[in-house]
Amino acid sequence: RSMHLAAFAFLLDELQADLEALAEEGGAAARWAREKESETAKKWEKNGEKRQIPTVAEFIGGIVVQAKKVYEQQAQVSDAEYVSDEVFRALVMEMLETKLFARSKLLWWLEDSNNLITNQGVDLSYSTVTYVAESLRGAHEGY
Repeated sequence: RSMHLAAFAFLLDELQADLEALAEEGGAAARWAREKESETAKKWEKNGEKRQIPTVAEFIGGIVVQAKKVYEQQAQVSDAEYVSDEVFRALVMEMLETKLFARSKLLWWLEDSNNLITNQGVDLSYSTVTYVAESLRGAHEGY
């Protein structure tokens, strides 16, 4: 259990830097600047209040928070459950998929100009909202 959680923590430590590098390589700053000037962004509201769209850094931070929630859920699994090969295998797969899904969420936004940052399920306070890609898996699967 402790080795698995340590490996997951290490993966999460690397995730922020990986996403930042991916964003830079993918032209996230230019993509965000174009989106910020769009009519949709100018009209974006939450709870009837006009809001500025999340920055790339806030978006990445929100993705990392979602990934950390997966870690927190796994940390709640009891020692006894880790003994089961089936449970342990599922936890390891979920850990590896978490990074894949996090990257997919960022790439989906970078590569699809019709997919706005406001539809990615992360608001300015890093809390998830009910949009197309609320979960990391949802972004990976493209819905």
